[in-house]
Amino acid sequence: MNSVPAASTRFDLTSCALEPIHVPGAIQPHGLLFVLEEPGLTIAQVSENLDEVLGQSVASCLGKPIADLLLPADLPLLRQVIGVDDPRLLSPIRMHMLKQGDATPFDCIVHRHAGVLIVELEPASAIGFSTFDFYHSVRQAVMAFPVQRTIAGACHFTAQQIKAITGFDRVLIYQFDEDWNGSVLAEVREEAMPSYLGMHFPASDIPAQARDLYARNWLRLIVDANYVPVALVPPRNPRTGRDLDLSYATLRSVSPIHIEYMKNMKTMASMSISIMKGEKLWGLISCHHQASRFVSYQARAACEFLGQIFSNHLTAIESRSDFDLRQSLREMHVKLTARFAREELITALSQGSPTVLDLMQAGGAALVLRGELVLVGRTPTRAEVLDLATWLASGHLPELFSTNALSSLYAPAVAFEGVASGLLFVPISKSRDSYILWFRPELPHTVPWAGQPDLGVTSDTEGLHPRKSFDQWKEKVRGRAVAWQLAEIDAAKELRTAIIAEELWRVNDDLDGANRELKRLNVNLQSSNSELDAFAYIAAHDLKEPVRSIQTYVDLVLAAEGEQISEQSKSRLGLAIRQGERMTGLLNSLFHYSRVGRVDLAIADFDLNKCVTDVLGRLAPFLEMQAVKVHLPRPLPHVRCDKVRVGEIFYNLIFNAAKYNDGPDKWIELGYQQHGDGDGGEGDTVFYVKDNGIGIPAPLQQSIFTIFKRLHPADKYGGGSGTGLTIVKKIVERHGGRIWLESTPGQGTTFFFTLAPAAGVPDAGTPAQSGS
Repeated sequence: MNSVPAASTRFDLTSCALEPIHVPGAIQPHGLLFVLEEPGLTIAQVSENLDEVLGQSVASCLGKPIADLLLPADLPLLRQVIGVDDPRLLSPIRMHMLKQGDATPFDCIVHRHAGVLIVELEPASAIGFSTFDFYHSVRQAVMAFPVQRTIAGACHFTAQQIKAITGFDRVLIYQFDEDWNGSVLAEVREEAMPSYLGMHFPASDIPAQARDLYARNWLRLIVDANYVPVALVPPRNPRTGRDLDLSYATLRSVSPIHIEYMKNMKTMASMSISIMKGEKLWGLISCHHQASRFVSYQARAACEFLGQIFSNHLTAIESRSDFDLRQSLREMHVKLTARFAREELITALSQGSPTVLDLMQAGGAALVLRGELVLVGRTPTRAEVLDLATWLASGHLPELFSTNALSSLYAPAVAFEGVASGLLFVPISKSRDSYILWFRPELPHTVPWAGQPDLGVTSDTEGLHPRKSFDQWKEKVRGRAVAWQLAEIDAAKELRTAIIAEELWRVNDDLDGANRELKRLNVNLQSSNSELDAFAYIAAHDLKEPVRSIQTYVDLVLAAEGEQISEQSKSRLGLAIRQGERMTGLLNSLFHYSRVGRVDLAIADFDLNKCVTDVLGRLAPFLEMQAVKVHLPRPLPHVRCDKVRVGEIFYNLIFNAAKYNDGPDKWIELGYQQHGDGDGGEGDTVFYVKDNGIGIPAPLQQSIFTIFKRLHPADKYGGGSGTGLTIVKKIVERHGGRIWLESTPGQGTTFFFTLAPAAGVPDAGTPAQSGS
């Protein structure tokens, strides 16, 4: 077990997290960095090692064109790379720099960031890593990934491939938890290297600003932990007056705290590759070497590509697991709710088979329906459950609440951690006097940490220091249960819907047979819609991975064999890539549509003027490009709504109004009618978005709400997926409203919609005009 040295003091970790590591003012010394001013490509900043590498003084080169240092034949290629939107896509290029008249080869990496053009030079590898090498380095891995059906298997396979390409002594696959602590899921290492497999690392090892960089720049290499940082001259960019942001720079110098961390781990070189799940950092591929080690840009690119493939495959594995769980939960839901028709509701839920315990992997449950409390399985006492329910009903928690560490939030739960460390609370009524509680027992376990985690960072007269030992330190964890999965929470919501429907059915049991049958059909329809939403959600997840794989294979073929392929074949492969991109767009739209039907609305009082102001701000560049003016005749009212979803309504309607308008004087009007002065009916607030665009023919006006339905060819009016109005209709209906339109071809269209009866009252203090 580690201890803090007497001469040191514990230090607040937030100080470490505030270190501006993206603007270190220096680079690693194995390369050169230039900041160039366009169009003349004059040198505005350069790394201080210019004299050492090229024999040229910094002072003599500042303000001069980089062409003075280049082999003349290489300048057109450099200008060609700089001329594309994202120069990184064409990096590296082989450039020859002049040193005392001789041409020295370098790998040149170009990128733009924050309006600054940055050119980095690394030593060209003695043995080249060609496109052919790249192709064969990743081809085997890409072909083998579909065989890996588990996360553990995929992690181990990826670690093996990265080690084979780079030759690092140890390669780890490292996953973050919800608190950003990390655990090592896979490891491939040389025998002399200590093992960290199965061990945990605290969140302080990779502070927030470092994780942010990993999410943006997927690969980072440190060649030699003993390096001396090379400063930039001048320290600040002369044009911007700011420190140079090196977030995307290959040569960026790293924090001295991290360098000390590496040395404490007895690591002299390291490389990290980000593992992303969507937009979120899932984990890292972490490579360590006992001696200094340089990895060529091409080999790093192969590793980064494998990291992307692994990220996609990881999503596919988790989607399959989620799908299997949802299928199992759905089957159990059908069996459980089938009992409602022949038994008392409380009996069907708590006795016989299946019960609410069979639906969830829970140790116990408590049900309260119509004032009756029933305990099932292993639970706290009746008094403890009732006290817990009072706390849950206090209004300070979300409507549907789950935790796997109840005692950390509710102190009395310490007394019954053994049966209820995990809690899933589902209210049946808005007053929370009818509800279901599922309990999961405490799962005591030991977490092996690589060093004592709570020692964190220490400070002394020389500054901040990371922990010095990575020897295993064991922590006994109490009061935690197995976490609830999203699929389980969704299943609980679905059961709540079924119980409410059954309660309504029984309360209205005196209706005549025809009305009862209508109500039963309506419940079945709601269930079918829920299943369709679930299918759309799962399909959109599962289909993305094979589409990405197809695009990846086509990219590989073009990269490896592009020069040998005929122009006709290139055109066909290009078409395959474009169709894959279109399919990805459609799947993203389908996923969004399914979420609109599945996510609970966050209903609250809201000023629609703020909503519209935000939407117009986001659309401002597009509206300016389309030369469209937007105005409001009067302020919009306050309404009870989900502000995010209603923002989507206005965004889609305004976007379409601007998009489908080819007139010379384009305008859009936003407003509302109240107290029956529109089609919404007495007491409704009817909102409208009106334009003077191309209009919609009467026979097509209802079909525009059909998903993926487009009225124009894909190359007219900027294309699109055909889901915007479908999503708008879904959001309106989830608010208890409806949407319709009036349109005249050639004159314009007005969309009307309601959100709820008596939706709001105007705010006289809000400005009535908005323009764009």
